[in-house]
Amino acid sequence: MKGYEGIIELLSNNIGAIPVMIKQEKQAIIDTLREVLLLNHEDYDIEIRKKAFRVLINIIGREDTLDIRERWGNYLNAVFVAFAYADYDNFIGELRHVYYSIVKCIEGKAWDTGEISADKIEIDKESAPVVIVTSQFLNEGHAPTRRVLDYAYTIIKKLNRSVIIVNDAGMYCDHTWAPFYYMPEYNDVKEYIYKEVSIPFYQAHNKMPDLDEMICIWKMIRDMRPVLVLNVGANSILSDMCRLFTKTASIPCAIDLPVSMSEYLLLPRESRESDKAAFGELLPFQKVVNTFYNYIYPKDRNSDIDRGSYNINDKDFVLSTIGNRLDEEIDEEFLKAVDQILLQSNVIFILFGEVVDRDRIMKNIKNKDQLRFAGKVANAGEYLKITDVYVNPKRTGGGRSAFEALYQGKPVVTLKYGDVWGTAGDCFAVEDYDQMINMVLKMKDDNEYYKAMSQEAKNRSEKLEDMETTFRELFVKLDI
Repeated sequence: MKGYEGIIELLSNNIGAIPVMIKQEKQAIIDTLREVLLLNHEDYDIEIRKKAFRVLINIIGREDTLDIRERWGNYLNAVFVAFAYADYDNFIGELRHVYYSIVKCIEGKAWDTGEISADKIEIDKESAPVVIVTSQFLNEGHAPTRRVLDYAYTIIKKLNRSVIIVNDAGMYCDHTWAPFYYMPEYNDVKEYIYKEVSIPFYQAHNKMPDLDEMICIWKMIRDMRPVLVLNVGANSILSDMCRLFTKTASIPCAIDLPVSMSEYLLLPRESRESDKAAFGELLPFQKVVNTFYNYIYPKDRNSDIDRGSYNINDKDFVLSTIGNRLDEEIDEEFLKAVDQILLQSNVIFILFGEVVDRDRIMKNIKNKDQLRFAGKVANAGEYLKITDVYVNPKRTGGGRSAFEALYQGKPVVTLKYGDVWGTAGDCFAVEDYDQMINMVLKMKDDNEYYKAMSQEAKNRSEKLEDMETTFRELFVKLDI
């Protein structure tokens, strides 16, 4: 067997013995899973990877294998792998139950201290603040951080309610494979200034899960007597614990149902047939609320970008894809579709984002002179002005960049999968890559059709930017 396949087969065939094996070879087992699931993902076939993922879930789902910090760090590893690759969709339900078990474990430890209670607080709905909890707060170039700030700004300026932002630092922990960043310079920040609005702010100082600090923050939020604790991003133990005293809601940074123990789970799109399994796994007290996923396009961006910088002329029909993980997200099937489109003359495909293995991309494209690597760029939405169509591979993320394409009037063509489908809507969605090829070529050859789709893109972006209406309707549904 190649590489680590034998170890994965051994673990997979002896699930019941994993606690004993972990005690003997913990680091070797974790390193093996990391090798197969992340470092050299493409070297192993899908069945081996799925077995490895199931082993990881089994390890972090048990209290007799790792301590709570190790369980949490490796849970985030599983979340990252499931986000980066489309191979593990069928495991989301199991991940949800693992998350429940970790939260219950930490809550149990908190209860044992006698420092928390389930006493509901009295709230003045007219004056009580909204507390927004995030697990990673970086900078305004980081899409989830900007989402938190745009939510806070909208609630303050448009709905005239006070807001406090709390970074519970849930992603600041040990034992993680992915780069979950943390900015200690925010530890002394009491107010964050965004668009000239001062927003009260607090950031956890210690690596998580730190029980003492979590209890202190829980008490701090309780003393604020918030009308709502709104978690942005899901997987927030702290915000879920706040359900003991007030209303809690969670909205994901992806387009699917959040993994959360909050009372209200905000689904930022219409429900689908495929959601039934997830709905059946919810806890008795949880309610699903359909809402809308908004974005705000920064109006102060530089637009001094031209096609000539990339050796593209005005007659070229330009396809684009944007991403921070293009090496993982762009697979051979997507490249085959792009290659078919590039058989047409005057078609260019440009990639915005770092690509480490450019040779892999190029060997799947016959007309290599029609391929452009722009590399990592700031304000990628502005670069979309030099393109015609945004084409999306099968991936979980990409919602923000798809919105920016729509804002520029650039049609998006996506499979019915992931964030981009939810962002762009059914008008821009296709069933498979053959339909993607046909739609793109129709836009290239039929100018009236392209104009209509461009206008549809602009119309969609206006709806996506209407954050005020979304929150007004949401707060009515939540009765706050």
